[in-house]
Amino acid sequence: MRQLNGLIKAMESINFNSVAVDAGIGKATFYTNPEICERVESLREQQPQVPNTKSNQAKGKIKD
Repeated sequence: MRQLNGLIKAMESINFNSVAVDAGIGKATFYTNPEICERVESLREQQPQVPNTKSNQAKGKIKD
């Protein structure tokens, strides 16, 4: 999925919610496509702890 590469480059947190929103798909897609599900889980486990910039911006912790 190209969306995964975009999230990685943007240093966004990779999880089912973020990928589904970015790809414009429902989370049920992950459960009907085991390959995508495994890929998201693998990347999520490998990813260092990345600050959630969107929630931090909403809380005023990070300025644009």
